[in-house]
Amino acid sequence: MLPPFFLKRAPCAKIPCIGSSIKHQIQGARSWASLPEELVELIGWRVLAGDLLDHVRFRAVCTHWNYSTVRPRGRGLLDARFHPRRWMMLPEGHGLYPGHPHLGGYVRFPNLSTGVLVRVYLPLFDDHIVLDSVDGLLLLILHRDHATDIRLLHPFTGDIAELPPLSSLLPQMEPHYRNMTDFSVFLGGVCAAVTISDAGAITVMLALDAIRHVAHATAAHRDQRWTVGAPILASINSIFPGQTVYSVPLLCGEEHCTHPPD
Repeated sequence: MLPPFFLKRAPCAKIPCIGSSIKHQIQGARSWASLPEELVELIGWRVLAGDLLDHVRFRAVCTHWNYSTVRPRGRGLLDARFHPRRWMMLPEGHGLYPGHPHLGGYVRFPNLSTGVLVRVYLPLFDDHIVLDSVDGLLLLILHRDHATDIRLLHPFTGDIAELPPLSSLLPQMEPHYRNMTDFSVFLGGVCAAVTISDAGAITVMLALDAIRHVAHATAAHRDQRWTVGAPILASINSIFPGQTVYSVPLLCGEEHCTHPPD
């Protein structure tokens, strides 16, 4: 006869209930999706303070979070919180450049903090080139049929501000500039600054190294021209020693790198 302890039933192993686990997961997901709208909006602003694309991903979690947070499109230029400061347009290389037919209209942007690389479809680069980048915003010039229209583009939201053509500078320039048709002379070295007023007026200032002057214009302003300002007393390359100034000729797609003098 077996000892009494052999006759005792062994305790049953606890088998997790799969249905219960799924139920808890669903309830947890519902609790996140049902956060109060004000709280979701507050979290969205905190996420945006880190990076714009994190904010975009946050809004994509669910419909409730999408509707509870501010949509970037339409505010990309006017609200400085949506400027993609940590992103830089990749100039490519090895014979490629933004707008090259082999890139299919896509432009790549690396994040300067994380190294993440994203591709953005920007067909505007078929006939535009970049003059400068300010807080991640791209200042473009149209290079088709001698046009000189200037546009300020947010590469991730697609928001665009129209600025006067650069040719409006000519009547204000010295006589030997007034009849020029090749505006590539203006692109030898350009530095831009952008300011946005509380009323939503976007003003761009250009430092044009080739003619040693600054010029400014306001988007959608009734006076559709660039206004020549004070002269630049020193070359841009001498103001920013040790840095590389990139410029792109008006009628070709090759990128050029001009190094400051030693």
